[in-house]
Amino acid sequence: MDPVNMLRAKSTLSRLVAAIEQGEEREIVIAVNGRPAAKLVPVDTFAPHKRIGVAKGRFIIPDD
Repeated sequence: MDPVNMLRAKSTLSRLVAAIEQGEEREIVIAVNGRPAAKLVPVDTFAPHKRIGVAKGRFIIPDD
């Protein structure tokens, strides 16, 4: 897909995101003044959230 200008990206953001989600596009480049400025890509699958305290016992914290 050719770069999308900022005005079009702002007015059609939901359609652009839908195209990424449905796999119609792998990435969409957003241009400002004709120059690429940002890239819209799908988020990788989420890693499971790390639990609080996973480093327990790995560090020694001095009392002072």
